[in-house]
Amino acid sequence: MLREIRKVNLGQIEDAKFEDNGCIASAAPAAVLTELIKGKNLEEAQQITEEDILKELGGLPESHQHCPSLAVITLRKAIEEYKKNE
Repeated sequence: MLREIRKVNLGQIEDAKFEDNGCIASAAPAAVLTELIKGKNLEEAQQITEEDILKELGGLPESHQHCPSLAVITLRKAIEEYKKNE
């Protein structure tokens, strides 16, 4: 899942990193989310939803519908950590 917001410049996210030890169905939403947040400010990034990720992916098998939710949860946690450390 999304591990950290790595670089914010002038209020916009320029780089983020994800790591995944799970299956491809969990790596795909994390990778898509990493791309979706680039160029957004932290508040805009927090507005990204599971539906936004699924739309970009074109869907996921029913057994992996929880993966975008996990990606969004970890995004919000990464933003919290970034704000706390700044």
